[in-house]
Amino acid sequence: MKTTSNALAIARRWNTRRGQLDGALRRGLRKGAAAVDREQVRNLSGSGADAPGSYPVPVRKGTLRGGHFFQVENARLAIVGNTTVYAARIHDERPFLDDAAEDVDAGEYIRDEMRTVFTRMVL
Repeated sequence: MKTTSNALAIARRWNTRRGQLDGALRRGLRKGAAAVDREQVRNLSGSGADAPGSYPVPVRKGTLRGGHFFQVENARLAIVGNTTVYAARIHDERPFLDDAAEDVDAGEYIRDEMRTVFTRMVL
């Protein structure tokens, strides 16, 4: 008795889908990290006339705002930060990065990308 199997076809299809899902995770993570970074910049874009302790942080030279960055390490890790030497001191008084992360639903960007892949996926 001869046995036939479609295991290779299923494995190929799964590998394609896994790649699509990894790509969606990476795109969503990048969009979410960029949104948090944009919010960080908004928090650091004040005129200097705002009430002490409020947002946006007053700007003198723009060095703090210019130190913002984000990078996607892999499909599951993104880093949003600020490389300015005195960023930690300012952040202790006004947690502009923490507040940016709380104000942005970065997970929504990931969910949107995953939803797009799942709606196009034929099982």
